[in-house]
Amino acid sequence: MATQALGYAPGDPIGLVESCYRAIEWILATHTAKGVLIPRPWVDAIDRAIEADQKAEVQALEASSAARAR
Repeated sequence: MATQALGYAPGDPIGLVESCYRAIEWILATHTAKGVLIPRPWVDAIDRAIEADQKAEVQALEASSAARAR
């Protein structure tokens, strides 16, 4: 069974988490040893979304201030 090959028993959530953790550690270690970065394009997308939200909020505040100044 696949779960036994991965090192956890079916129905053992702690074993599943530990197995996943070990797999992620292995991936990070092998990439680091090779000097290869793991691409994370979602980080750039999140940054762009946050910047767009902040820009819209600043524009709304500026428009509100301009309306009050009239």
